Amino acid sequence: MTPHMVLALWLAPACAPEGDSGPAGADTGHRPATWSADVHPILTTSCQGCHQGAMPMALTGDPASDYDVVVPYTNVADPERSTLYEAATGLAHASVLAEGSEAAQAFVSWMAAGARED
Repeated sequence: MTPHMVLALWLAPACAPEGDSGPAGADTGHRPATWSADVHPILTTSCQGCHQGAMPMALTGDPASDYDVVVPYTNVADPERSTLYEAATGLAHASVLAEGSEAAQAFVSWMAAGARED
């Protein structure tokens, strides 16, 4: 089983309709990650130190303006192939987040749910 298949099985319960039990033993109480509660704090803590000023994907710490900067780097159809995920996990540049880590999974979950600003 590939890591992508494992991730899909892990995320499936979060995407299941309320009351759907998903795969046997799955925790369907997991909520998708959100921009303000999950993704933006990770970016501020883990990425903003380098991504500021004239850097690509420059972050300011302001959730609204950072959202506008980050969204072009997302891929809601295939989150693990997004520039955001690949960059953060070291597939596109130096690793900031471990692939499969809770923070990396938050990026995937947020994008899979539509990468909405909340």
